[in-house]
Parts: sequence; structure tokens; C-alpha cells
Amino acid sequence: MDAHFIETADGRALAWSEVGDASGAAVVWCHGGLSGRTDASFAAKGAQSAGVRLITIDRPGIGESTRRKGRSVADWADDVRVVADALGLDRFAVVGWSGGGPHALACAARLSGRVSATATIGGMEPVRTRAEREALGLRADRLLIPMARHAPWLARTALAASARLSPERQKRVALRGFSEADRRLLEPLPPEAVVGSTIAAAAPGVAGLVDDYRAFGSPDWAFELSDIPGPVRCWQGLEDAAVPPAIGRRLAGAIPHGQLELVPNAGHFLVVEHGGDVFTRLLTDAAA
Repeated sequence: MDAHFIETADGRALAWSEVGDASGAAVVWCHGGLSGRTDASFAAKGAQSAGVRLITIDRPGIGESTRRKGRSVADWADDVRVVADALGLDRFAVVGWSGGGPHALACAARLSGRVSATATIGGMEPVRTRAEREALGLRADRLLIPMARHAPWLARTALAASARLSPERQKRVALRGFSEADRRLLEPLPPEAVVGSTIAAAAPGVAGLVDDYRAFGSPDWAFELSDIPGPVRCWQGLEDAAVPPAIGRRLAGAIPHGQLELVPNAGHFLVVEHGGDVFTRLLTDAAA
């Protein structure tokens, strides 16, 4: 996935790529946690079939984007605005997967005049209590969220050790936390196709990944869900073991115009098989 770069006013570089239909409707992809912009490859087929130009951006400190210390989830909207301005996008839709869900919602809240439609896929909710943290299905999420906030050095140590594992080993570890529906999709794939985005995200070091967990794992995203003026479709696989359906239900219920889209027999990677549906509905919402 070819990288392109845009410079921010404070001198940082934002790395972006695109997949799907180059002449299609613009949609900004907000990548998952422990991942980077190249995880949009999972959504490429659906984007192509729906006629979507999917623009995917590394968040600060992740992959090839420059770190921005102390960033909040809401700060992401500023970086998306910079990319949209540089690409001449007056209006665009946003989609956030997993830990990217909060970042898509930040765009919906802070860039409401430019965001035409919003969707989350297995999107995370604000983690305000220990019970909400323990509801997360991935052990890595349950451990990294408090570590990133209270002992970032320990989170960096843990992630650096994980990054030293072989791709084969990283794939085996990753699959343990996912449902049978996800393992069915991922087990036949080569390790680089499953964890390549994680490897690329950690290539410059893991500090940006820790920043990401501190931001989206915080009870305060620097905006309120009630600030989101337009409808948001919250897509949720009923077999999602990473971000269980109860979280999707709570998230959709907390957004003023949230709409829950439950997908039977699908897990956290529902975009692989149902991406066409996600993007088609997104374009319909954008045109409404």
C-alpha cells in the first residue's frame, strides 16, 4: 500500500494511502487499535464493490505518521481536516473500526459541517469504569488501557516485546482472542496478511500505540457523544469476541441518533465479508 505524506501546520507528517475505487465517493477510514492505516486492506474489496475511495491515515506516532504527544481522541479531527483540505475534499464520510470507532465519532462531532455520514464497526465505547474495561474481550485491551494511562513505560515494554515476536507467533497469539467466525476468516491467510498492519504500526517504535490506548481508553475523549449531530450506524457482529455485542448496543444507545446494525454469524472482522453492505449504507446515509 503506497504511502503519501501531508505536513501539518506544526510540522508533523501524516501518512495516508487509499484503496477501493479511485474515482468513487470519499470515505475516511479510521484504523483499529494495535494497527495502522494498512488494515484498510480488510475493507478494500467492500470499498471497491460499493464505489468508495477509502482514504486511510496513520494516527500520530503510528506507522509513518509523526508522533503527537498528549493527543486526545478529539485531536484526530484536526488531522483529518488537514488531509481533507490537502485532497480537496469538501464533504466526506467516516468509518472507524474497533479503536478507530472513537476517532470516527470525533470527526462526526468536530467536523459535522463536512462529515456526510458516519459508521463504526465493532467500535469501542468510552471506558469509564473497571466493569466497562473488563467487558472488553481482548486481554491485551484490558491490560493496555490501564497501563497506558498509569504506567506507560510498562505498556511500552510489553508492546516492544510483542513486536519482537515472529509474524507466525504474532498471528497465533492474535487468533486466541477472536471468535470462531473471525478465525475462520483469518486462519487460512498468511501471517503477514493477518498481522502485517500491526507490524507496520510498530515499526517506528511503540510509543504511538501507547498514546493511542491512553487516548481511546480514557473516560474523556475531549468531546461528548451527545455532541454528534447526525446519525451514526454502529455495525456489530453478533459473534464478536473482541468488542462484544453489549458494547455495540450501549454505544448506539448513547449517541443521539445512533442506529445499531447487528450482523449474525460475523465477528470483529465483519468488514471482510460485509464491507459492501457497510459502505453501501454509508453512501445512502450521505445522500439522505
